[in-house]
Amino acid sequence: PSLRGLYGDAVSEMDAMIGELISTLKKTGQYDNTLIFFFSDNGAWVNPSNGLGDDSVSPLDGGSNAPFKGGKGDTWEGGLRVPAILKLPIAPAEESCSTREPIRDPASALDFLPTVLDYAGIDMQQGVAYDGVSLRPFVEEAGTVPSRCLYHWRERSLYAVRCGSLKAHFITRSGFDFSDRGTVHDPPIVFNVDSDPAEAHPLVVNGKDLSQDELQFMIDIAAKHRAEVQEDKSPSKYLSQSISVMPCCGRSNAKETAASQGFGDIALATVMTR
Repeated sequence: PSLRGLYGDAVSEMDAMIGELISTLKKTGQYDNTLIFFFSDNGAWVNPSNGLGDDSVSPLDGGSNAPFKGGKGDTWEGGLRVPAILKLPIAPAEESCSTREPIRDPASALDFLPTVLDYAGIDMQQGVAYDGVSLRPFVEEAGTVPSRCLYHWRERSLYAVRCGSLKAHFITRSGFDFSDRGTVHDPPIVFNVDSDPAEAHPLVVNGKDLSQDELQFMIDIAAKHRAEVQEDKSPSKYLSQSISVMPCCGRSNAKETAASQGFGDIALATVMTR
């Protein structure tokens, strides 16, 4: 057992298993021809006992997202901004790595599918809206990640939008506290997540920190995105899930707590599997 409880145990086990996979790739001669993505699907679960009604889970069994606010399940930076490592089949030129300036525009897990298709030489399917882009030009040619907006949804609602250094929150809500029904912000609260990654200082519309045009742009781009999603008539990939087979938390307590707060099975499954 680790000194960090269940969280430390899980990290140790994951580290060992990833080591086994990489060792196998090297032994079989496939390592140099393999593209490896290592990343988290969300920020750390800061307090696993929060909202689940399971007193046997200690807050110390959670992780830390410092200096970011929030954690797993929410749309603050602590719930979204995660470390990621990409191992390429071919290493980029040494000089390109040592001389390039830091890139502030974020990459996204949505970029991984287009990146894999690019390396595999497979064309992206026509007539399908992809939310990501290939990162191959960025990592191999010292280019930049395309400037774009990233949209952060929870269930069926758009909670936040990031464009460049600006991030607008239209709804904020705890990741796992089922008593938190969420807070709607109209107009949205806006942060500069480059200079204020902890999202501690909302920008004031004064022409200096945030202009009225910048605020209106965030509102308009969110409305445009919602309309585009509503127009997408493709079959939903959203399926209800059986909580009984999730290798997760105190499922019976969590289900009872969610039901008492008016959350259905699908909503609970969504929260618990993020």
